[in-house]
Amino acid sequence: MDNIFIESGYNFDFTNSLKSYKADSVQYHDLSAVDFVVETEDKVFLIEVKNPDCKQAKTQNRKEFFDDLRSDLYPLKAGAKFTNMLLRKWVAGDFYGKPIVFVFILEFKNFPLFMRRKLKEKIFNRLPFTLNKPSFKGKEHLEKFELLSIEEFTKLYPQFYVREVE
Repeated sequence: MDNIFIESGYNFDFTNSLKSYKADSVQYHDLSAVDFVVETEDKVFLIEVKNPDCKQAKTQNRKEFFDDLRSDLYPLKAGAKFTNMLLRKWVAGDFYGKPIVFVFILEFKNFPLFMRRKLKEKIFNRLPFTLNKPSFKGKEHLEKFELLSIEEFTKLYPQFYVREVE
């Protein structure tokens, strides 16, 4: 049961991973965190989930979130969650030691495809891909960033089981 979590109206089952934990449940000074850190044999996944379409979300919250996504500040906040996860590990003298995949799951039907593409590009530009330079190799390596819907996530990563909470 330790690898099963509820987030944003979804049940995430990471039983097929080496380890997983809910990163944003642990406060570390003022450093923000992604929702999940999931380690497999060959990768580490940093996963952030946003689902204003879930039944528990209020209409006003969806409107505010829509405006937030369109702002210039949101890509900074999303990128900071990823970077802060690296800082947390480094401060502890620890490194992931595997390629890192940052997955941002956005389940929001009112956010059009062209805006999703723009948001993906803006967040991508805020991520530290300079880690992939030879001087950093062996410590951390950001393999890719993906902005996906729940459906896309489950198709791309079938080893992680996700279902809607009833």
